[in-house]
Amino acid sequence: STLYGQAVASGADMVCFGMQYVAEDGTVLSEHRAADGGERELSPAEYLVEYAADSYAWNKLYRASLFKDSGVRFPPRAWYEDLATVPKVLLSCRRVLLTDGVFYRYLQRADSIMHVGNVERTAEMLDAVDGVLAYYKEQGAFDACVEALEYLTVLHVLVLATHRVVSADKRHPLLGR
Repeated sequence: STLYGQAVASGADMVCFGMQYVAEDGTVLSEHRAADGGERELSPAEYLVEYAADSYAWNKLYRASLFKDSGVRFPPRAWYEDLATVPKVLLSCRRVLLTDGVFYRYLQRADSIMHVGNVERTAEMLDAVDGVLAYYKEQGAFDACVEALEYLTVLHVLVLATHRVVSADKRHPLLGR
């Protein structure tokens, strides 16, 4: 209700909030806030530039029409579904609100999908980025957002995906993709 109230009061289409990474025993490992000391409004373009790494779906409240009007959906049975979806939905936003409230506790389990390290599924990160770039081109927004999209690509493909693969196998075939 707090987030809904903030969305209504600000007219935001998307409200981003803080979260905690929590160990299985309940220990708070770290805390991240979307905004420090209050609220901050951003245009979608500003958000894409400043928060390209924050493509998580679970630390946001969305106006339902973002999905209804755009036809954007989360891909079924995919890893990196957040990355494949959030930047697309962002394109339909008029206003994004960051709030410093912590509303999500993200349990870190050693045997979770993201910690098991199935390197083969890392290719889905590349597919997600390709899908976002194609969507921005289809919507005629690629040129206006090219710098943010380049950053998103470098971060997710060259840094995160490469690190995940190299950590498992320095000669893995995905490194040549």
